[in-house]
Amino acid sequence: MFSNVLDRERYPLAARRWGIILGSVLVVAVAAALASARTMPFMFAVTVASFLAAAAVRGLFGSAVPKRGPVFWHLAVFLLYAMASAA
Repeated sequence: MFSNVLDRERYPLAARRWGIILGSVLVVAVAAALASARTMPFMFAVTVASFLAAAAVRGLFGSAVPKRGPVFWHLAVFLLYAMASAA
């Protein structure tokens, strides 16, 4: 929602502070990754850390970490391949 639509008593700025900070980090990470291919491996880690921090702030950290099943392992192997080929 846009800030002018929010009810200032129900959603004060202090309650939205973490969302604003993490959203800003994500915007900078995506812009830096698009600007230079050399920043991609570092910015991927920043993006994942931002998502995990957002889940921890909301109290949903348990559901943010994937269960170790076949999909997890295939994704992990692909990400390792992508990191190795980027180096």
